[in-house]
Amino acid sequence: MSEAVSVDLIARIREIARSLCTPERYEHIIGVERLAVELSRLYSENTLSASLCAIAHDIYRDTEVGELLRMANRYHLEVSDVELKRPVLLHGKVAALYMKHEYGIEGDVFEAIYWHVSGRTNLPLVGKILMVADMGEESRFFPGANEVRKIAITDLEKSFLNVLRLKMSWSIESRQAILPETVLAWNDCIGGVRYVSD
Repeated sequence: MSEAVSVDLIARIREIARSLCTPERYEHIIGVERLAVELSRLYSENTLSASLCAIAHDIYRDTEVGELLRMANRYHLEVSDVELKRPVLLHGKVAALYMKHEYGIEGDVFEAIYWHVSGRTNLPLVGKILMVADMGEESRFFPGANEVRKIAITDLEKSFLNVLRLKMSWSIESRQAILPETVLAWNDCIGGVRYVSD
């Protein structure tokens, strides 16, 4: 089944988010949507795509880790050692695969949701918007969130780089593994060496 991004689909996923997430998480999701739509207008991205990405990105963020692993297995998702140790990191990939299997969502919207936890090299514009909005929406009060939000209005690329930096800094400070895709995205953004697969 393939369904185009529409107001009706966004409303349907909004109800799913409301039913699966805590009230605090749902408030965050709505905040991400507001900022993502604002940024999509500033950077000439499709506002419906930005809205759907924002609404869908965290629908499984509050899901119990055992269920996340079961869903990953159901979707034949290859789980890395880092994700196996911290299954919560799978919530974006699982959400994207759910959207693909249930609603036929592919392309940039799929990529944005799939990679919003880590980022990746050559992330589409809507993916960068989602990651910036996820970290910078107005209910975020941790150090750096306000800066992400402010910089995004004038320089999305700089704000996206700042998001990657903050993700890596948090991982280091909390003694957690850094997802390799985050490092590769950082290196790519600063003109470093790209990973080339065989």
